[in-house]
Amino acid sequence: MLNLLVILSSVVLSVLGQLLVKHGINCLPANIFSSGLVSGFIRIFLGPWVVIGSCVYVVATLLWIYALTRVALSFAYPFVSISYVLIIMASRFVFGEPVSALRWVGVIVICAGIILVSRT
Repeated sequence: MLNLLVILSSVVLSVLGQLLVKHGINCLPANIFSSGLVSGFIRIFLGPWVVIGSCVYVVATLLWIYALTRVALSFAYPFVSISYVLIIMASRFVFGEPVSALRWVGVIVICAGIILVSRT
């Protein structure tokens, strides 16, 4: 049970990190690269939300590494697909992005796969 909790924590923190990075990018002006590619990336990487999101992602990676010391990769890795579900949901409900019906069908298929894998 602890192993599953570590895996799921890693996945959720990974998603949170991605959402924070996306929020940070959304806070930037659309012409961020107008002063040059390197300058634009520096401004992005030094943005507070991007820094926080990256730090959260590092914690997620550390938890993932810990999980892999305790369970088989073939067991752990399918749980990463939960991130696809969470990202699509957050894209729709947090960022207001359109999500097609076909993507929602994909989410259902992913969830069915997660259920099958978690029972092994």
